[in-house]
Amino acid sequence: MGKSKNTAGLTPKQRLLRAVELPLTSVGKSVKITLSDNIRADIEGAQGIIEYDDSIVKLRAGKLTVILLGRDLRITEYSEALTAVEGIINNLSYELSCEKL
Repeated sequence: MGKSKNTAGLTPKQRLLRAVELPLTSVGKSVKITLSDNIRADIEGAQGIIEYDDSIVKLRAGKLTVILLGRDLRITEYSEALTAVEGIINNLSYELSCEKL
């Protein structure tokens, strides 16, 4: 029989990683961006707003900075799960952050 591993206090994801003997840090948070035409962007995994006005929205998402440029931009939903941006989106890009998060 294999060794019994203490999984008390671990999340389901951490228990799965331990069961397949991967380091607990193997699966990080991911970012998913869904663009509906050029009028709405749903960003899952954003952790904070860096900059926000009617022409730019910059969001922190793990090691990425997500940048939306356009006109009449507004954040219509902001929660731990989803950030929704609506308006005329002309450009969507991202940058890899050099600072540790």
